[in-house]
Amino acid sequence: MGFWISYWFSTRSGGRLVPLMLLISIFVVLRSTSSSTYVATLAFCGIFAFFNMTGSLGQLITRRGATLLVTFLGLVPLVIYGLYLSYEMLPGFQSFVDRSLLDKMATDSGQERMSWNTQAIQNMIDTNYLGTGLGSMRASSWLFACLASTGIIGTLLLLAFLAKFFLMRTRGSDPDRDERAHLARAFKYGCVAQLLSAMLSQPTPNLDSFFFAMAGLAFGLSSVGRQTVATSEATGTPPFMLQRGMRHAMVAPAGAQRDVSGQ
Repeated sequence: MGFWISYWFSTRSGGRLVPLMLLISIFVVLRSTSSSTYVATLAFCGIFAFFNMTGSLGQLITRRGATLLVTFLGLVPLVIYGLYLSYEMLPGFQSFVDRSLLDKMATDSGQERMSWNTQAIQNMIDTNYLGTGLGSMRASSWLFACLASTGIIGTLLLLAFLAKFFLMRTRGSDPDRDERAHLARAFKYGCVAQLLSAMLSQPTPNLDSFFFAMAGLAFGLSSVGRQTVATSEATGTPPFMLQRGMRHAMVAPAGAQRDVSGQ
């Protein structure tokens, strides 16, 4: 859902496919009945709204996206109040919320998962904070799994990799025209959603192939943007002209000048 919501807010293209895929992803999340998925989704919505309001992830939001974002933030109090009334007045909804979220930690599953995290911390301490190695234990959180498996040093290296990836910027001339920048940003938000879910339920330090596939696509699209800017700075051609194949219009006069100077 993270990819589709970011791409829908950012791009002007996509037609009906993007909102349709977003609705499908929302439906899948609601039907999952997973407490960790619900919590991760709420956390992602908060992070997405915060960074779009502050504009610290590239300032690639369109006018339509800004309107939808403001509307979403305005509806949040109404949604919260509606959920509260439903919880108080509908016994079935109250039972579902208690079973999925509020009483989750009191269940056998919740207590077992917490015991995994406790054992993970104990394993890290017993190995002098170096970790027991990959595949030797499991936890109920990506962070606890990293600490127990790779130790403090390995966890810091993994966090440094994530920080470098999420802070990576796509250098483009005009974000409103650069579709690759929108895609790279959407893939990064997809990775954010995956990481939030892993923080609550991933038993190993491996973030799975889906996360690294989106990370690789985001890095590749960002690298193309940087190469375009480097070519633009070397030739003096606006980057959006290079992206749209208009560089021939700029090269031809230069070649004509060389012919004149040769004569």
